[in-house]
Amino acid sequence: MLQIVPSWLCNAVDTTGAGDVFHGAFTYGVHYSWHIDNIILFASLTAAISIEKKGVRESMPDLAVVHHSLNSYERNLTQYFEE
Repeated sequence: MLQIVPSWLCNAVDTTGAGDVFHGAFTYGVHYSWHIDNIILFASLTAAISIEKKGVRESMPDLAVVHHSLNSYERNLTQYFEE
């Protein structure tokens, strides 16, 4: 089954390491047996947060930052409702 997951709206500064951050967060969710929808949500948000600062190590968010950010980031849904 194909599922479209909308991206997070963020201010991209440096995308270096975003894939690594995504995969690390994805693996974290798998390790804790989360539902796939929650894993994708968590991994994509973690990667979105990581590209808002310059540098790989400096931009990697910790768990508290990701949880706090869940309510402050918006999803990019417009492309899915255009005719």
